[in-house]
Amino acid sequence: MPEQLKLQSRFVLPHKGETLEEQIDKNQAALALLKQWIEEEPSPEEVRDREQYWQTVKEIIDRESKSGFKLYHQE
Repeated sequence: MPEQLKLQSRFVLPHKGETLEEQIDKNQAALALLKQWIEEEPSPEEVRDREQYWQTVKEIIDRESKSGFKLYHQE
């Protein structure tokens, strides 16, 4: 087993009764999907939509924050 995986073994939920190797095997499909998403090149429209969505999220966060504690916009 690679040394890096040995160091991460504390993250396995012991109550599940799974070994690190069993958990890694179970995660392969999810890891493959994440890798595919990372490698995909978004279209210009998708980039614009994501930027617009993120701007909306920032506005909501600041709107719900107390005065003087805005994260993204100055008062």
